Amino acid sequence: MTLVFSKVLSIFLIIGVGFLANRRGILPESSNQFLVDLLILITSPCMILTSIAGKELTADTLLLTVQAFACAVLYFLLLSLAGYTLFGKILRFSPHDDIPVYVMIFASMNCGFMGFPLTLSLFGDDILYIMVIINIAHTFYLYPFGELQLKLYCGDSSDSDDRSERSARSRHLRSLRNAASAAANPCTLAAVAGLILLIAGIHLPEFLFSSMEMIGDATVPLSMLLVGMQLGNSNFRRLFQNRRLLLTAGLRMFALPVIMFLIVNPLPLATDLKVALIFASCFASGVGIVPVISMEHKNALLASEGVALTTLFSMVVIPLSSMFLMSHYGLA
Repeated sequence: MTLVFSKVLSIFLIIGVGFLANRRGILPESSNQFLVDLLILITSPCMILTSIAGKELTADTLLLTVQAFACAVLYFLLLSLAGYTLFGKILRFSPHDDIPVYVMIFASMNCGFMGFPLTLSLFGDDILYIMVIINIAHTFYLYPFGELQLKLYCGDSSDSDDRSERSARSRHLRSLRNAASAAANPCTLAAVAGLILLIAGIHLPEFLFSSMEMIGDATVPLSMLLVGMQLGNSNFRRLFQNRRLLLTAGLRMFALPVIMFLIVNPLPLATDLKVALIFASCFASGVGIVPVISMEHKNALLASEGVALTTLFSMVVIPLSSMFLMSHYGLA
């Protein structure tokens, strides 16, 4: 347990360095996009590709892949239904148009930007592989399901009488382009390429694999620095003034992981899959919900604040959950 604690502590010390570097002006907000591009376009794809391509395809791996994807799809569907029931029917959040935004804060997860490096550092390649499969399902949750639920629940403002039919078609085309862009991002492409290599039994040349693996190793410290920077840019006073957002984020980060453990733990699934599903529920809300909500002209500011607040709460949840999972499943 001491080794587990030191692992978790070292990761969150890097987040603290990013936070202080932002507040001191060493890593100002203007540097955020450059580091995000480095993470998303270079280091993360290398990490994903090498973690998948370095595996050997077996019947167990194939079964695990199918189960992981099916469980992830079910996860997002059930959480969305639960969110609409809770926020729309029971708690009756207002304004009405913000309810699907709260639902997406509740149901989405940051399994890519934050989840991949944390999973690799704490649990290793095998569980990272499952997290990559979960992230593929999450992409489908955002596009097109996320857009669809915004339209169905709130109504599509682009189809109102004062908008032309050409404008409506233009919005739908834009939606398709965004969906294609999300599906074609380097991390997703790296996951697909890795799966193709795995299924085909093709191994990368050692010099190429080693080079990509070294680049991928930079993902963990880089991503944690970025999390710290983003927290440094957050207006904490504003975040804690929205009681509905506080309740949503609290349920998402503190209640959901417990519920997931109670549901998943007794199921006849592989231990690695159980750990991945439970640990995924401990991540903050996905940053990808912000552009989706913004494109539909909904409350993108609320979505951004939800991501920031759940990220802040994850600083408590992730260390505790990772130590518990390692101890409970004998992974330490």
